[in-house]
Amino acid sequence: MNIKIATRGSKLALIQTDLIITVLQHQYTDLKIEKVVVLTTGDQIQDRSLAELGGKGLFVKGLEKCLLSGKADIAMHSLKDVPPKLDDDFCIAAVLERQSPHDVFVSEKYARIADLPPSAIVGTSSVRRKAALLQLRSDLDIRMIRGNVDTRLKKLSDQQFDAVILAEAGLKRLGLEQHIKEVLTLDSFTPSVGQGIIAIECLQSRRDLIELLQKVNHAPTYAIMCTERAMNRALNASCNSPVGSFATISADKLHLYGVVWSLDGLQKIETRQSGSIKDAEKIGLLAAEDLIRKGAMRLLGL
Repeated sequence: MNIKIATRGSKLALIQTDLIITVLQHQYTDLKIEKVVVLTTGDQIQDRSLAELGGKGLFVKGLEKCLLSGKADIAMHSLKDVPPKLDDDFCIAAVLERQSPHDVFVSEKYARIADLPPSAIVGTSSVRRKAALLQLRSDLDIRMIRGNVDTRLKKLSDQQFDAVILAEAGLKRLGLEQHIKEVLTLDSFTPSVGQGIIAIECLQSRRDLIELLQKVNHAPTYAIMCTERAMNRALNASCNSPVGSFATISADKLHLYGVVWSLDGLQKIETRQSGSIKDAEKIGLLAAEDLIRKGAMRLLGL
């Protein structure tokens, strides 16, 4: 059998695509897989913020066009880039086991966020990370930074920024973990939905592929994905929202921690919900309901 997999062309995207290929070919030794590299709108436009352009869904749309046209059978995504509600034509058919969900502090001059001087320039393109930073340090000068990981590290070494905030999983997959100065706590920097998870998307109509992909799907991570994404959907939150969520599984129980910040970082609402793994979506909805009761929609401007 031959499969074409759509992917963005960044070094990280290609490494993550290779991880999927390795897992699939280990399970299906006669499987032939071809990469289809796509330059998405989000990759093409680097001089404007993602929020301004319409969010990280721009990275997804270009790959989905390949699925609809038949140029590719499946698509690789960093799950944190995938909007919480997909169009009806598509589904997340499988996920690989989650790697680190943490954000990390990267700087050439300072060892920790606490060491930054007042008005230090910190780069991030994430509304969530900006809000979390401002809650810790309202005196920082937080500026937009776009581009792949190498580009961001280059801007740091060129002293355009005093520090940047990045995802630990991406740096580790690229073999760049030596740049990490501080791993940020999940309470202070609650991650984006699905951060650290590699997802495989396909058309809902491709039942053959959905069945094939079940053998490489990591079921605990899939349940974690479902609860985190259910919370965001119920909040009508997007990649442009100051929202974080992180789910774990222990002793056959699923535990979800959810957060909504105000854009200026001055206010923060939290929820913790637990329940059976089979009720993953319900737990996400309960978390959203609790956040809404506590005023989340006001903070989100909805």
